[in-house]
Order: sequence, then C-alpha cells, then structure tokens
Amino acid sequence: MKKNIIFVFTCAAIVISFMQGCVPSKPVYEEKEASYDRLVKKVEINKIRIKSFYGIGSLNVFSQDESLSGNFEVFVKRPDSLKIIIYGPFGIDLAQMLVTKNNFKFYDVMNNTLYTGKNNKAVLKQLIKLDISFDELYESLTGAMSMTDRFTSPPSVLNSNQGSLQLTFNDSLAQRKCYYKVDMSDMTISNYKVITYANKEILTGTYTNYKITDEIAIPMKTTLEYKETQQKLIIEYRNYEVNKPIDNIDLIVPYDVKIVKW
Repeated sequence: MKKNIIFVFTCAAIVISFMQGCVPSKPVYEEKEASYDRLVKKVEINKIRIKSFYGIGSLNVFSQDESLSGNFEVFVKRPDSLKIIIYGPFGIDLAQMLVTKNNFKFYDVMNNTLYTGKNNKAVLKQLIKLDISFDELYESLTGAMSMTDRFTSPPSVLNSNQGSLQLTFNDSLAQRKCYYKVDMSDMTISNYKVITYANKEILTGTYTNYKITDEIAIPMKTTLEYKETQQKLIIEYRNYEVNKPIDNIDLIVPYDVKIVKW
C-alpha cells in the first residue's frame, strides 16, 4: 500500500512538471519593458513626491548677448506655479516673477511696473534671458526629472558601468537621442544629454551634490548648457525646504503699481 502511494505521488510530480514545461514563458521583451518601466518610475519619483519647494541660492545665466548673476529665492507649488525673486547688491529686491504654464507676472521693482500676459518660450527668454521651456525651468529648479511624459517607448539601450546606468531614449519624430546617466546607489540623475541623430549636441545637464530630505533627493547644483545657442544656466542652492506649506504664492506689489499687459 505504501509503495502504491509513493508511486502515485511520483507520477503526479512528473505530470505537473511536464505541464509547467508546456506553459509558454513570459516573452523576454515584456520582462525588459516591465523592468525599464519600474526603473524609470524610480528615477522620476521626485516629481510625484514634491508638492511644494522653497530654495535660496545663486542664479547665473550666461549668453552671447547678456550675462546675469545674483542671489535668488524660488517658491514652487504644484502643479505648475513658480515664483522667483531676484536680489541685487546688498540684498536689494530687483524683480519678482510668477510663472505658470499659461500665464506670467513680472514685477520690475525699481520702476514699480507689473507686466502680465500669456506665457510662452519667447516670454521666458525676455524674463530670464535664456532659451528655455517652462518644463525645463521647472525641472531645473527642483531637480525633479520627467521621462515618461516625453517618451512612450522604453529606452533602447540600458548599459551598466561602475555603479551607474545609462538610459538612452530615441525620439524619431525630433530626430534626436536623449541620454540619462543614473547613479544606482540612490537612483538620481547625474548627467543628461540631448544630441541629434547626426551626433550634434543640443543640451547637456549636470546635477551634483544631492541632499536627501524625507526620501526626496535634491541636487544642490544644476548646470544646463545649450550648445546651439551658447547659453548656460547655473543654479546653486545654499538651503532649501521640501513640502512645507506655501499659503500664498502670488506676487506682493504696492497698490500704486503701474500695470502693463504684454
């Protein structure tokens, strides 16, 4: 009787293992896409976690036509509000700007004039003397990179080298490639590069000296170089706060301010 029971269990095990071998395994490309998706979400988790941001430091803009340097404060409130205050020598308040995806306000303190209007890339160039989009400015100020908003397909190349990963995205519509170098220890981006299919550099970004607060990593220094226009933006923080309440992000202007619609 005992031998019969052992025989039955042995046969059952053989049948089960045979059936499992006949079940088609998950395609390799599906597993890769799933792993890519998880990796990208880990990298850009900061964008989800940051609800508000306050920072103080220095802002430097370099171009062929004009160079600007000074201290600044920035207030960021999701989903799309940026308030920047620029200071001159001795802490004098020179200008304030409030920018969203659709609108802007710019207060020229010295002339007591408030400019308002619709926001676009041409307006941003006038305000901060740099060819930059709203999304690029938003991400530069917070270090919260976004990839899934720009690319619908997984990276075409995934290389591992000495504790870092390189993600390569192809943008066939714009005829360019985007490279992200990711530090595997904390899943932060250290370098970002955009080049054309003809290997001409468009933009490079460098993010250094990360500080982590409540599992949110913020680069204390960000450098963007626009190769075609020979422009550079350097943001360096001395101090910052994440997810502290910002009750009122609007500009505070005098009652007698002159309003100009742009």
